[in-house]
Amino acid sequence: MPASQEKVIQVVRYSPTYRDLWNQFNHQAINGLFLFDRNYLEYHQQRFQDHSLLFFQEEKLIGIFPMNENAGVAFSHQGLTFGGLLIGPRLKIHGYLAAFEALLNYLRQLKFTKLIYKAIPFIFQQQLALEDHYAFFRYGFVLKNRSLSSCIDLSQPVPYTKGRKWSLAKALQANLTVTESEDYVAFMQLVGQILETKYAVQPTHTTEEIIYLAGKFPQNIKLLAVYQQQEMIGGTIIYLSSQVVHLQYIATNDAGKKLHALDLIIHHLIQTYRAEKKYLNFGISPGPDAYGLNTGLIQNKESYGARSLPHDIYELTL
Repeated sequence: MPASQEKVIQVVRYSPTYRDLWNQFNHQAINGLFLFDRNYLEYHQQRFQDHSLLFFQEEKLIGIFPMNENAGVAFSHQGLTFGGLLIGPRLKIHGYLAAFEALLNYLRQLKFTKLIYKAIPFIFQQQLALEDHYAFFRYGFVLKNRSLSSCIDLSQPVPYTKGRKWSLAKALQANLTVTESEDYVAFMQLVGQILETKYAVQPTHTTEEIIYLAGKFPQNIKLLAVYQQQEMIGGTIIYLSSQVVHLQYIATNDAGKKLHALDLIIHHLIQTYRAEKKYLNFGISPGPDAYGLNTGLIQNKESYGARSLPHDIYELTL
């Protein structure tokens, strides 16, 4: 059945009236994540003009779309690493295309000029939900940007390089402790110092924001720190989803570098989560080359056994 013959889909702009319904649907969606929960989406609402959408068919919610608008352009979503049309397990391809057409028609009716769509990498989906990639082809999207994330498949043996094995052995001999910590203030100060020194940038989140988010999502956001006696010498803030351990921030001070603290913490994460998660994700490696790749950074991640995973951004002129 062509998408145009599906039952009429009503597109409704999000308002707080739909907050509970939105969060419940996101929790059950096959490509939902805690990042799309309203408590996460709205922590930085003052920075973005939200224009999220809900899709109803015969009064039943069949999809949600985290979105913001900026100067006549629709984004999914500028405040997130990625986003997209979130769907339940019963929506098949023809229904999906009908919802996608309804999205495009809605944007055109409101005179949006473009849609920038930051596709969700498959590792973050509870079930494969790549219907949007077919929609990109069908409706004439173009690939605007492709970044490379680095990801370890935890179901396979992790092939550390010889140098990485040596560093880990040194770290294991240094009598360091890896433990979950609540000291986000100390860790974010360390992150800020490193980013300012190396890249002249600040962390995406303020310390207050990360403390707020960790409080809202204690099962999803955790700080693991490496201590030498009582001193924090390194650590990582991880984002946990159903299949993925994602390293949101990772940092070490000079003492931690000498003692190879990051090797220890990554090894700890692999050993701790390989029985319950499928992937450990380092994130992208943005850099100065013509295609936005930091070669040294991605090679460092590869030395832990990581392989490349594309993060794609698509664009449609409306």
